[in-house]
Amino acid sequence: MPSSIYCVGWARRGPSGTICTNRPDGFDVIEKIAEDIDSGALGRPDKPERAGFDNLASERALDIVTFRDWKKIEEVEEAAARARFVVVADMIRARGET
Repeated sequence: MPSSIYCVGWARRGPSGTICTNRPDGFDVIEKIAEDIDSGALGRPDKPERAGFDNLASERALDIVTFRDWKKIEEVEEAAARARFVVVADMIRARGET
């Protein structure tokens, strides 16, 4: 029975390596999770998945940055030939109206 706990990088091997040396761990863990899901070893999720998240976010009035929003933010950063945003409020303004 899997533990349902997966980790990569420094959490897995301790403080050693760089992104290039830790990245393969991420792919290995993704494959292991996929195997566990496919085999049914993790069981059926008892959570309401995406709809549950959407409902919770709505109840809490969370301002969600979607993938589409993130792409807009990235376009603004690239168009300005600037470093990534470091102030969250500036990033949110850059995504525009959704």
